[in-house]
Amino acid sequence: SWAVQLLDFDSRDLDRPVKEYSSGMVQKLALIQAVQHRPDLLLLDEPANRLDPLAHHGFENLVRSIAADGRTVLLSSHVLSEVESTCDEVAMVRGGRLLMVSSVRELSAAALRRVTIVYRDRPAELPDGLHDASVDGLVVTGRVEAHRPAVLREILRDPAVDDLLVEAAPLEETFVHLYREERGA
Repeated sequence: SWAVQLLDFDSRDLDRPVKEYSSGMVQKLALIQAVQHRPDLLLLDEPANRLDPLAHHGFENLVRSIAADGRTVLLSSHVLSEVESTCDEVAMVRGGRLLMVSSVRELSAAALRRVTIVYRDRPAELPDGLHDASVDGLVVTGRVEAHRPAVLREILRDPAVDDLLVEAAPLEETFVHLYREERGA
């Protein structure tokens, strides 16, 4: 079947008792059972847990294939790279309370940016709006909220700045940041 192929499940293993399977093989088998009847709605809790990298890639393709077929997949995952690569919409839940619902694209756009600033001389003070800053000689690293580009413009105006690198932070860092804001920490 298409799920067996995508998850790289060797059909020769079907002749062996399940009790001899590794935990990854059991997870593959459970996923195959869940999708084989092509349900309109699929609920998955930590579905890629225990999958090897090749099977994990196949799992992501499986979810995209199901969604492309017009069916719905709801998955719970703490692996945010998995959420980024397989989901269109994301809901943040904490303590049983829904904090937010957003498209992955919108959340990525509003996410934190990792910032690395290289100075000519040791900085006298750190830029305002730079979170979780650390200093290593002439290099300062930290995070800036994407919706605050003025912070980056201010950093660039500093004549002591030699170089600036800005990267999108993984969604995981954004979730942690949003949880901290929710707690008021």
